[in-house]
Amino acid sequence: MQKRICLVMTLLMLCGLAAPARAQAAQPQIAAGDTVVFGSYEQDGNPENGTEPIQWLVLDVRDDGDAAGAGVLLISQFELAYRPMYEQQGPATWETCDVRPWLNGEFFQTAFTGQQQALIALSPITTPGNRDPFDRSDETKKTEISGGNDTEDYVFLLSYEEAKRSFYFGTTSDYSAMEYRLTAPTYTAAADAWRSDSSDPFASPDAYRRVTRALPRLVSRGESWDVALPSLDDYASFWTAEVTLKDYVSDTDWSLRTPGYEEGTFCSVCGDGSLYQSGRYDDRGHFIRPVLWLNAEALAQDAVAEKATPVSPNTLPNAALAGTWAGQTDQGAAAFVRFDPDGYHMSINVQGAGITETVTCLYEAGEDSIRLMLIGYQGDETNMTYRLPSPDTLELTNEGETQVFTRVADGA
Repeated sequence: MQKRICLVMTLLMLCGLAAPARAQAAQPQIAAGDTVVFGSYEQDGNPENGTEPIQWLVLDVRDDGDAAGAGVLLISQFELAYRPMYEQQGPATWETCDVRPWLNGEFFQTAFTGQQQALIALSPITTPGNRDPFDRSDETKKTEISGGNDTEDYVFLLSYEEAKRSFYFGTTSDYSAMEYRLTAPTYTAAADAWRSDSSDPFASPDAYRRVTRALPRLVSRGESWDVALPSLDDYASFWTAEVTLKDYVSDTDWSLRTPGYEEGTFCSVCGDGSLYQSGRYDDRGHFIRPVLWLNAEALAQDAVAEKATPVSPNTLPNAALAGTWAGQTDQGAAAFVRFDPDGYHMSINVQGAGITETVTCLYEAGEDSIRLMLIGYQGDETNMTYRLPSPDTLELTNEGETQVFTRVADGA
């Protein structure tokens, strides 16, 4: 890497990870990366106050109207349960594991009303097999672990490949995908996991909420829902706080339906959002993030399902900073920087000189300073200063290097 590199290129290499996406989709009313409220389930550890609305993350949107994949693909934002994939070790597959009948039985009946159940597609599920890519034995002797027979399910788990290709939301960064796979157990699920290993009392709901404040949270607005996005300090606390989630739940991995390298093991997603392909025996417990295809009709009925409105901790003190600014890198590539008027999202696009890349990050702006959270680096950040010599000129300075940008129309 060159020792001297322009500000924009520094940001491109450091930021590496997209902010909560507002990805484009064929259906303008819903897009990958959005939040949907649908169904309810016990989550706060207090059954006496009833169940809580389930917060879902949109992974995909399809226009076709058949039951094989109509509407919106949803995964729960939080891990809703702590359960073993099967009760005893053995050659279990997705078809024969214990989680599958639980998801399509008890969970399906408990989490959704009859009206809601009718809008969940019965999806044909194929589970690929798996084999150790590092197996150095003769190719003809390598054994592929079967994914089992095809199934039809209302509720299911992601496969390894689905988890691998999802969560990018318009970016190309693997760090972005890791960030969007981040989750935490609900208080109920975390307490269940704690009690499986300890007889000591679990953390209080307030203490637990503090260690999970980095994740977006539903906020009721009476007849509608917002999703509160975390401040940069809240996000960084996920890794940097004196007490973190790992102090309460040491293993927050969540299960996938794809087998591992040995019979009876299943792939999973690790607590940092990375993928674990070799699998582990899961006869004790693993966290569960249910997945389903929801008919798009449900979103036209507020009483059935609703898209939540994202609300950012807007820190923009100078509205003139918002907009798209054009500049040039030291290598001659065109560089575009956009500060969203929400005072939270920032995108950087570089085109030319052999580079075509767009990254986004979170920002907080002061009167003359900007703080960027380098999400892909677990709470790392960059600080810079800015100046607006005129309404159409922006100067960004980082470590003594100043880059000059000119305002352009959005989408230019």
